[in-house]
Formats: sequence, C-alpha cells, structure tokens
Amino acid sequence: MGINVQLRSEQGDIIVEVNDPKMVLARAAGNALSGTRLLRYLVPWGDAVFNQAQAADLAEDIRAVKSSKPGTPLCDLLSEIEHLVEKLSHETRLYLWFGQTVAHQRQPPAKSIKPWLKEFGGCPC
Repeated sequence: MGINVQLRSEQGDIIVEVNDPKMVLARAAGNALSGTRLLRYLVPWGDAVFNQAQAADLAEDIRAVKSSKPGTPLCDLLSEIEHLVEKLSHETRLYLWFGQTVAHQRQPPAKSIKPWLKEFGGCPC
C-alpha cells in the first residue's frame, strides 16, 4: 500500500488529498528521504502527522529531494504534496497526514487536488 497524504482539519475532516497508488513514497522511505529533516520519519506501516509549525521544514525537505531527483515519479508526487504544505503553512488547525488510508474510518469524501490547484494558482511543474 502506498503512503497517501491528506490535509485534514482539526476535526479530522479531509480537505484535500494526494494518493500514492504506485507506492512512490513507500519506496522512497528509508532511501531517498533518509537525509531529510522530517520526511525521513515516513514509514510504509505507520502514520506521520505534521502541523503548521513544521511546514517550513517540510517545504525545505521537499525542495531538497526534488532537486536531487528531477524528472522522477517521486519529484512529480512531491510537487503535488508541496501545494498541501503551502496551505498548511498559512492556516492554523490544519494537519498533514502521511499514511495508509484506513478503510473503516468514516471520512467525508475528499476533494480532488486538481480544482484546488487551479484555485491556488496551478502546478509549477
């Protein structure tokens, strides 16, 4: 299973998500992410949650990995996640969850990232 990324409200509502069906993050965990400040804590078997205070470090981790892995599926996926980190950095009471989506959790359907990216200004990639 891939490591999916969800931007959630304090109440646990999913605001927007980026799915990882090809297990790109799961394969990068422990390897390509090992030299980062926060992304190195991602593991395929558990969740990692980050808040607004950690957004700048997450953004720097993403920039560093994208620079070292240009044109790869990891770079593409991190470009999508980067937009969630940007939103996290500007709003309180939001949390960025990295982990497997648990089927038995009752969550409202998440919005696709595509319309949000259009509203936010689009993907620079």
